[in-house]
Amino acid sequence: RLDRKSGLFLPVPMRREDGALLREAVDIRQDARGALWAVSSPALLRFDAQAEAFRPVEDAWASAGKATFTGMFCDRDGALWLLTEAGGLARLDPVSGAWETHLPTACVYAALRDRDGVLWAATGHGLARLREDDGTRRFEVFTHNPLVADSISQNETISLFQDASGIVWVGTYGAGLNKMIPGARVFRSYR
Repeated sequence: RLDRKSGLFLPVPMRREDGALLREAVDIRQDARGALWAVSSPALLRFDAQAEAFRPVEDAWASAGKATFTGMFCDRDGALWLLTEAGGLARLDPVSGAWETHLPTACVYAALRDRDGVLWAATGHGLARLREDDGTRRFEVFTHNPLVADSISQNETISLFQDASGIVWVGTYGAGLNKMIPGARVFRSYR
């Protein structure tokens, strides 16, 4: 944090549940309620303004399948989506404390909630789109099919962006950029 008097940045302590000091923050986000969150590869932390320190969320690592955290996405409903390396996505409702896991074996590199309210995840297994029907959540995964010319160019999707016209762009590892054709289940690739 910035000390406004001195103009210097001061360290903010981050500790695991066992008290060990953490030295990395792979992602920092503020949720819709104003709470500040951070993830370190083995821990989810919430900022405690009174103590001026990040405190671990109990059992977060175990609830997320004991996977390494690689990032985080704060959803507009207040939920936190934790991106993991080989453990998929873990969703935490900070109010109720309820956890859900999705795409349990996938490495998740990025997440994006588009203008239409659809949640996308760039994974090592393809591009995943969240379907929310009758209170249940499940992901549909778009994968590369060499026999289908307008499938996504590769399964290793690593980045996501929605442009001003609403098109969702998907970056891949080694097979260029893809755009999903709006209203369709097809892609156009740029290599």
